[in-house]
Amino acid sequence: MYFRFQAGQVSKEQYNVMASTVKRLKKVAKNNYEIKVAGEAKNDPKGFFQVVFVIISSMSHFSMGSTLTWPSPALSDLALNNITLVGTELVLTPAQIDMTE
Repeated sequence: MYFRFQAGQVSKEQYNVMASTVKRLKKVAKNNYEIKVAGEAKNDPKGFFQVVFVIISSMSHFSMGSTLTWPSPALSDLALNNITLVGTELVLTPAQIDMTE
């Protein structure tokens, strides 16, 4: 649907309605699955712990992703050309360089 929207085959209103419907249905399906697993936890503890491990691992991936940084394109560009549009040079201290990485 997104590609059709980008190509102009679908209006923005239709796309927004479809996107909100999909989000709502995904949320309902997830909630129903969690309720089902919680209800079966007493009889099938393995299934319950699989869901718990998935939730914990997704949280750890999120926290790791928020702490890891990508290389700064500004630093590589400043190494080649550190002059601004008005002709002044940018000089960064080592502490400022560490903050951009």
